[in-house]
Amino acid sequence: LGIDFYCNDTDKIGINYWLTRNANYTDMKRNYQKRPIVISKRTGLVDHRYGVIYTGKTSVDFKTLNEIVRYNVLAPNYGLSFYAHDIGGFEGGIESSAEAIMISHNVVSSIDSSNPASISFSIHNILRDDLEFGGIIITDSLDMKAISKIDNVNVKAVLSLNNLIITTDYEKFIDDIKTAINNGVLSEALIDRLVLRNLEWKYYKGLM
Repeated sequence: LGIDFYCNDTDKIGINYWLTRNANYTDMKRNYQKRPIVISKRTGLVDHRYGVIYTGKTSVDFKTLNEIVRYNVLAPNYGLSFYAHDIGGFEGGIESSAEAIMISHNVVSSIDSSNPASISFSIHNILRDDLEFGGIIITDSLDMKAISKIDNVNVKAVLSLNNLIITTDYEKFIDDIKTAINNGVLSEALIDRLVLRNLEWKYYKGLM
């Protein structure tokens, strides 16, 4: 069949799960003449045999994130070659009092298929209104290839309501924002509102 690996993606862990995983592993070893790879949400005993662990939908809180670092460091001690964690989104981090969120340039097509998440008003609107996030929203670098070729990316980063915008070409950024204000695309009131949240955060952190 040309199968390179099996992925057992199920929340129903029982004897059938273990038997199926072992059958997949044994079949690959016997018939494919290559090192078997079985990706599993949970492995339990003999982790070293399968080599790849996917922890499933990991809880998003700081205690869990701290533990993940320890697991990654120790994994090679018992034969694991790969240990993957599915961090399940923003909500748990917000509930754990995250003060800032950096949004990557991934496109979440089910929400906004036209814009990377970092400059998507729809994504930011979910953070603010649905998840009630009151902290700082930060872009990933606007100089990255994933986004740098988008037209008016600097202006879009402001219009999507980012509080902190990462760029190395700050002179062009300032010029683009001034031009957008002069053309009526951006308002100074919007910029003041976004900056005010940054100043409030600095005051809260004792930085001013």
